[in-house]
Amino acid sequence: MDNQKIAQELMRLARELIAKKGEVPEAFKKQWKDKDKDNDGKENEPKPDFLKKKKSSSRELIARRGKMTNEDYDILESFLDKVVRRMGKRKLMEYKAKLAENPKVRDPEMRFRWDLLWASKIKIGDARNPGDVNLYAYMNDAQIDTALKHYVQSKGLDRL
Repeated sequence: MDNQKIAQELMRLARELIAKKGEVPEAFKKQWKDKDKDNDGKENEPKPDFLKKKKSSSRELIARRGKMTNEDYDILESFLDKVVRRMGKRKLMEYKAKLAENPKVRDPEMRFRWDLLWASKIKIGDARNPGDVNLYAYMNDAQIDTALKHYVQSKGLDRL
């Protein structure tokens, strides 16, 4: 038998033992304990709290998926909220409808999101040129657009 078949057979036997006795054999416990040790032989410390999975709200999931920090999203949201309050949802929806009718606009949804961003007059900086929020230091346009999509959806501006 080659090594792979031997390993498969050992795993099958281990599963059978666990199923019959309801406990893990000592040989496997020792092997698993050894995996919990570093190369130095020291035991690994438990994971810190920030590495443990947390339940997140949908905003945090979208912001994280887009790689935007929650602090930066809050700043972005405050600037965009000012535009929505200043213009009103009705005017924004009319503008969005005009974009959809315009044959020169390939993606009216994306154009609406970015127009909303530029209307907010937020200064987006990067590592060299700081702004109100330094998104380009760690994000690209597609990731920023993901956060804008979430904002538009959360405010109900995605329904035409």
